[in-house]
Amino acid sequence: MDIHEVRRWTSELNVLVVEDDQVLRASFQQLLSYLFAEVDAAVDGQDALDQLAEKNYDIVLTDLRMPRMSGFQLLQEIRQQSPQQPIVVISAHEDEIFQQELEVEEVNYLIKPVSLEELLNVLIPVCQSLPLEHQGY
Repeated sequence: MDIHEVRRWTSELNVLVVEDDQVLRASFQQLLSYLFAEVDAAVDGQDALDQLAEKNYDIVLTDLRMPRMSGFQLLQEIRQQSPQQPIVVISAHEDEIFQQELEVEEVNYLIKPVSLEELLNVLIPVCQSLPLEHQGY
C-alpha cells in the first residue's frame, strides 16, 4: 500500500497520542502528522482525559505505563464515556493476559519498538472501520 492509499483513509482524521516519554511522544507526533489532519499529544492519562473533554478524536494511541494516570486507567475512563472510541495501545511491556483483555475490549496492542509497517497495519483497518463521514469521502 503506497502513501497515497494510506492518506486516503487518514487525511481527514485527528489523533491523540498519549506518551510520557518526551522523545517518543515527539517522534509519534511528527510521524503521524504526515498521515493525519491533526495530531495532538498528551503527557499522561490525565492530560489525555482533559484534552478529550475539549475535543473529539478519531483515534487515541496510548502508552500503558505513565505517571498520574496509566494507559489502562485511561482506557477504562474512555470506555465509560465513549465506548466506541478507537484506541491503540503501544507499550514496551508484553503481557499476554492484558493483550487478551484488550482484544475483548476491541483495542489494538502494539509492542515497542514499533515499526512504521506495524503501525500502519493496525491504523489502516481502524481508520477503515470508522464511519464514512470521517474517511475523507
